[in-house]
Amino acid sequence: MGIISFLGFLACLLVFILLGSLCARYVIRFANIQSINNRKISLVIVNLVVIAAAWGIFNYPQIARQQKMNAISADCGWKVYRTVKDVDGVFIDSQAGEEAGAGSAFFLEVYPQVEYADSKGEIQRLSRDRKPAETAIRRTFKYGFRTRSEILENGVERTRKTLLDFDKPDILAENVQYQFLDSQRTDIMSLLFYFVRYHPEGCGWVGATEAERRYRSVLQPRNTQ
Repeated sequence: MGIISFLGFLACLLVFILLGSLCARYVIRFANIQSINNRKISLVIVNLVVIAAAWGIFNYPQIARQQKMNAISADCGWKVYRTVKDVDGVFIDSQAGEEAGAGSAFFLEVYPQVEYADSKGEIQRLSRDRKPAETAIRRTFKYGFRTRSEILENGVERTRKTLLDFDKPDILAENVQYQFLDSQRTDIMSLLFYFVRYHPEGCGWVGATEAERRYRSVLQPRNTQ
């Protein structure tokens, strides 16, 4: 990616400078600037204006997409309503189209046991110290996680992860995330203009370490030591 993107940046910069120099010539001729110093200053100013204008015009569609994202993402972020102590295990409620038990390995790093419903609707229970999974008659753990995603306009995906008390049901905490579906494009044109293109940003996304810290703070695992 680096070489292609760098070459694309140099090519775009060269085009912008040539365009700016051409415009500067017309400005100097039209304004009848005679002083050499004034001509140099005019050349620099016109080049900067042209580069800024060209960048803005080129990236206007992406900037507009970012503004639309900002308008619909007011609920973005992490919210905590209630915390629970001494959690022995959690239930993962997977959404349609998602692999059953997706993320169970991650949650086993936090909680001693994890349950999820497989494709047949049977409850599978995973433990840190047991393999393979055990089949249970019904869900054992009342607390857990539910993830739901939806595709909005302008290619925006909204993902809501809730930490639940499934027995009530009651929302203990939630994190709402937004991202552009094409944010990870790696085609040749995207790579070529990477350094000159404005990249719209989603919101609410955090790394695994921060996610684990948040989950532990709400569904606090029992201290088995």
